[in-house]
Amino acid sequence: MSWTFGNDPRNSVRDRVRVLIGDTNPAQPLLEDEVIDWLIERERNELLAAAKAAEAIAARFAREADISVGDLSVKYSNLAAQYLELAASLREQFSLEAGTPESVGFPALAREEPRTPLFRIGQFESSGGAG
Repeated sequence: MSWTFGNDPRNSVRDRVRVLIGDTNPAQPLLEDEVIDWLIERERNELLAAAKAAEAIAARFAREADISVGDLSVKYSNLAAQYLELAASLREQFSLEAGTPESVGFPALAREEPRTPLFRIGQFESSGGAG
C-alpha cells in the first residue's frame, strides 16, 4: 500500500479527494492511494468519494479509545465525529450541485454540443394526395 500527494488537485482526482478530506500531510497519512482510487472508481464523483473517505476515516477513529495522560488527552471520538460532519458536508455540497452532468461524474456530457433532433413534429404527415 502506498500514500502519495502530488499537490496537483487541478489535474489529479486523487489529490482533489485528499484536499477535500484534509489528507495532505505525508507524516500523518489517513488513507492509502489504493483506498482512495477504489472510492473514486466506486462513487464516480469526487465529492461522493471524499464523503466515503471521510466516513472510512471516522470509522478508523471510532475504533480507538480516548486517551488521557496527565494534562494531555487525545479524543478519538471527537475526531470520528468531525469526520462524520465532514462527510455530511460533502454530501450536502454534492446535492447542491446535483443535476449537472459534472456532478454525477460525466464531465464530457456537460461540454457536448447540442444534438440535432432525430424526429420533428409532423415528420410523418403526408403533403397531400391519397395513397
